[in-house]
Amino acid sequence: MEKSKCCCFTGHRLTKLPWRSNENDERCITLKQELAARLEGIYQAGYRHFICGMAEGCDLYFCEAVLAAKENCDLPVFVSNAYGEDGKLMTGADPAAMVTMLEGLGVDALGMNCSMGPRQMLEIAAETVKYASVPIIVNPNAGLPKVIDGKSVFDVDADKFSDIMCEIVAAGATIIGGCCGTTPEYIRKTVEKTKNLPFALPEKKEKTLVSSYTHAVEIGIDPVIIGERINPTGKKLFKEALRNNDLNYILNEGISQHKTGVSLLDVNVGLPEIDEKAMLTKVVASLQAVSDLPLQIDTVDYGAMEAAM
Repeated sequence: MEKSKCCCFTGHRLTKLPWRSNENDERCITLKQELAARLEGIYQAGYRHFICGMAEGCDLYFCEAVLAAKENCDLPVFVSNAYGEDGKLMTGADPAAMVTMLEGLGVDALGMNCSMGPRQMLEIAAETVKYASVPIIVNPNAGLPKVIDGKSVFDVDADKFSDIMCEIVAAGATIIGGCCGTTPEYIRKTVEKTKNLPFALPEKKEKTLVSSYTHAVEIGIDPVIIGERINPTGKKLFKEALRNNDLNYILNEGISQHKTGVSLLDVNVGLPEIDEKAMLTKVVASLQAVSDLPLQIDTVDYGAMEAAM
């Protein structure tokens, strides 16, 4: 049987795609068109898996890259992120946030690569397993690099690396490998030690999660407080703010609720005499610049909801 081939796009390659200079939606369209063209070439060349490796993490273009891959080919899409020693991406996203977003986008596998060694990655892998219902990828570096005589030297040898990879498999990882500093010897020893370990795909998690760009909120265990002051119903001053396009007033309502400890912000800007689609899109984007709380879009206008998302 012919072996399948795998293609990997990194975050650096994606950010070098030709952006247009106007609004974000045009830039996303450019990204999706460019990826569509590349994906056609990838498929014709015989590649059968698409891996999207994004160090930057959870942002608009990251989402568009994943959607472009899903919409323009039927290849399995794997997404791998680089976490820091604090267990978060550069954007501040934790594993629960990434699982919630990526499974919502329909990826076929997700996980982590680069940035740290297998011992540091073990804890993040275990946290990811708690939330993920799709296979989990773990590709660590050969430890943390040190510069010796002008050269980068990694501090975990192949024996130690492969031993820890056994722990990572036991924690629930199903797709494993190595990143910076690893060599064929690392992979060979990892295969030898893990090939007979029990294997099981992740069970479907019966969790209800909503996520912002930094963290997820689980619904159904503890009470979840939703701030609902971003709503014109019965609020004369809020209605005036909408009519006058007074974003500061609206954002202050969100900030004040964030400070009181709510878990989510409800966003409702429905007023008959304004352009709800434009206002909702603007308010959702602006709120995410001042608060990292997940947002609950509250509207009966499907077009406004789609635009705001």
